[in-house]
Amino acid sequence: MDELLHELLRQVADGELSPGDAEPLVAQAAMSAGSTGDGTEAPAASPSRDGRAVRIQVTEAGRTVVNLRVPMSWTGLASLVPGLSSEQAARVSDALRSGERGRILDVRDDDGGSVTISTE
Repeated sequence: MDELLHELLRQVADGELSPGDAEPLVAQAAMSAGSTGDGTEAPAASPSRDGRAVRIQVTEAGRTVVNLRVPMSWTGLASLVPGLSSEQAARVSDALRSGERGRILDVRDDDGGSVTISTE
């Protein structure tokens, strides 16, 4: 699942896939991750806290290249966001695990690029 999410984020960032097209693919991949492949279902992933989700927005040169909403239960997703340091990814994962609300990370560069991760 992590590899698929990483690939979807890369495709959106490269302009190969629109954020709107990526969102249902991410949801479908999450549902597929619950299958064991032998006809039985694996235990479901823990539900999002209060139905909340994480919004990942990435801009390059002022243009939005990623704008995805994913279930909050995917606390490991931060390591898949291109351009985040391991410390930033750990900060996001810790904030999600603790139930922090609102903007968690807002990183900007001199070229107009940014990564914003927040809870909704």
